Amino acid sequence: MAVEAPVPPLSIIVVSFNDATLLERCLTSLAAQAANHGAEVIVVRAARDDDAAVTSLRERTTHVTWIRGDADETIPRLRGRGLLAARGPIVGLLEDATKYFTIHHTPADTVDRIEPAEVSRAAAAIAAVAYVVADMPQKLPKM
Repeated sequence: MAVEAPVPPLSIIVVSFNDATLLERCLTSLAAQAANHGAEVIVVRAARDDDAAVTSLRERTTHVTWIRGDADETIPRLRGRGLLAARGPIVGLLEDATKYFTIHHTPADTVDRIEPAEVSRAAAAIAAVAYVVADMPQKLPKM
């Protein structure tokens, strides 16, 4: 009888369409956070001839679930593949060019280390979510 793995509290889906360098940077920055919080990491990669670096990365990241999409799939469709595989009740969506702010909440977390482009993207995402939530006909449930 197979033992079912526990449901993770968070599923992180990384859509990959770049080279191994960006994907490895993204997975490295997520590793500690995912391990500390029991999150699952799913990489959905568009089908293509992966080079030796991607193959090596796949072999070294046994904690990651790898899904291969079709070569002509769009990013939203690749995300959809990841969502179908996700087991956690909360899902985070990233792309392989994403770099988690690895020094966040450490002594090295100082204002001079902030990357303005990352702050701009985060502010835009928060504004978009706030706009959608404010325009919803129903109220959000209290937690």
